[in-house]
Amino acid sequence: MIRFDIPFAVTEYAEQSADQTADNLNKMRQTAAEAMPPGAEEYAARLARPRSHPVTVNPFHRPGQRPIGSIRTPNVYGGFVVSIITTE
Repeated sequence: MIRFDIPFAVTEYAEQSADQTADNLNKMRQTAAEAMPPGAEEYAARLARPRSHPVTVNPFHRPGQRPIGSIRTPNVYGGFVVSIITTE
């Protein structure tokens, strides 16, 4: 998907986890690009290219807070979307 810029996203229960994922995606892709074998320079360059990863509320999430008494942060079934590849 990265190689051909095919847009996709993932959902997450917790807003905090979605934010953490978005914050670390560029670093994870950079590490993966550095591990590419010789001859994969074009793919590695596409992989390492900085991208934005907006976190939004999923309009199709299951309504209501998850019943986890110890967690008081926004935490809903499929409630947040992390954009992995966008059409920037």
